[in-house]
Amino acid sequence: MQPSKTHHDLQETYVRSNGSMGVRTVNLEPPLTQQSSADDADINIMIARYQSTRDPIHLRMRENAKAGVYADLTELGDYQSMLHKVMEADALFNDLPAKVRERFRNNPSELITFIQDPNNRKEAIDLGLISTPIANDDPTTIAQAPIKKPSKKAPSKEVPETEVPETSDGE
Repeated sequence: MQPSKTHHDLQETYVRSNGSMGVRTVNLEPPLTQQSSADDADINIMIARYQSTRDPIHLRMRENAKAGVYADLTELGDYQSMLHKVMEADALFNDLPAKVRERFRNNPSELITFIQDPNNRKEAIDLGLISTPIANDDPTTIAQAPIKKPSKKAPSKEVPETEVPETSDGE
């Protein structure tokens, strides 16, 4: 079968090893895959390069890749404790009244930025986020008073103790 001038593929029939007939398509165009970067994609070659140079070239290979930043952040604590602090901050933010959360577009980060700006102290006091001034008070001190939630429990009723009659063993 001859390919037409508008088709770039050729279909041909063949006989399989089990005797059945098969049809396969043969591409007559040159491949579009760039073979020049095959070594850069081979994990075995990447590991061998790293072992010989200790250069993490795989981090720099992508076009438009951001430069890596290496820093000693050990004073911040471990990942798990930092994640716990973020989750605790989210929970505290979510405990605020809806109007206050709405003021910060329901974003704890916006609240933190707001609290850190001394120019926002009066509004923060009005919102109940910062305690009223105390001598030498830090302008970013967050109010320590806990937010009271309405109790969902029904008042407990005391059940009087009942006397259990003594059993006699015939004594």
